[in-house]
Amino acid sequence: MELLLQPTDVFVLAGHMSVARGEWDVVTDAIRKIHPNTPIAILGGHTHTRYCRQFDPNTMALESGRFMETVGWMSISLNKSSPTSPVSFERRYLDANNITYMYHSNTTERNFHSVVGKEVDAFNQELTTRWNLGKVHGCSSQNYFVERFKWPHPQNIYAFYIFQVLPEVLVKSSGRKNDYITIINNGMLRFDIYRGTFTWNDQLTVLPFKDPYMYIELPWSIARNVKKKLDEYPKDHLNAARFLTEKFGPFAYMNAPDRSSQTPLSVSPDLSPGYVTKDECGGNGDDTEHLPIPIVNNSDYMSNDPIYQIAPETLVDLIVPKFLKPRVLNAINQLGFNATEDKMHQYGNLTSKEMFAKYFERFPAVNNECPDD
Repeated sequence: MELLLQPTDVFVLAGHMSVARGEWDVVTDAIRKIHPNTPIAILGGHTHTRYCRQFDPNTMALESGRFMETVGWMSISLNKSSPTSPVSFERRYLDANNITYMYHSNTTERNFHSVVGKEVDAFNQELTTRWNLGKVHGCSSQNYFVERFKWPHPQNIYAFYIFQVLPEVLVKSSGRKNDYITIINNGMLRFDIYRGTFTWNDQLTVLPFKDPYMYIELPWSIARNVKKKLDEYPKDHLNAARFLTEKFGPFAYMNAPDRSSQTPLSVSPDLSPGYVTKDECGGNGDDTEHLPIPIVNNSDYMSNDPIYQIAPETLVDLIVPKFLKPRVLNAINQLGFNATEDKMHQYGNLTSKEMFAKYFERFPAVNNECPDD
């Protein structure tokens, strides 16, 4: 509180909270009670989304998007001659690639790379070798996207995971004979899969978690309602795709499938697919212009509900990632079935971080290259 009473030129706040929701308002309201006109710059995060919100003429909040996809930039021009006048904010979303960096640093391929930068590259290459990140496990015949296709489209990565990967890799190796239903949550798959070779680095990018899968044997009359009960839970995170599509429509922003093809606005009129950002700060914040691709809003939980008839009393396996175990047990109990921790067991011997790699081993590469279709 003593700090708030000191004369201040500008407040810079940083925290792992979305700037689209109201948590930051609690902090800014407290500052405004003592400093009604002092500029406030907020750097937020958590939702992996490019977004900006202006609370008042002297307060701007910026969220820069996914790590190593976007570099967020904010500037504040203070009005020294008139401290009570609104300041001037600017924000930009820079695509994270060498083309962008060279453009803004006015360098070329010849003089851009510093000694320190080359040392970092060498270190990363050493890690790639040490952890065998370049190991090719197999081939993907098409692209699978986190947000571009609605469930259960075949190119929706969650549909691909539930209907193809888990049955082939986890269920077949488990030794279990029961019918089953699998529930996973939106957000556990972290990135897209692109057509071509699938490496260990891709596995750790898309699904890096060490969690095993757990199951509990339930009557079908209970198991078929667990996902519906989970959907009733209060939202414990902001669904960025849902928020943006509700506010700005289906072209709010997109993931860029080929970041190397991006070009600065002033260099070329040719547009590649990429981020087209809409936010609440006015004007165009994107540093590079792209062709937009729609995003879709998937539900918080997804499952492989069987399409064939199952008698209500038939026992089935309800399979979930281990981190969902407490919430799932609570949901089952709310449905009137006495579910305790000792009734839930590990399903198979594989962890999440092995699933895609083992699946694509069924489609081997030849000399680390995928055959043409």
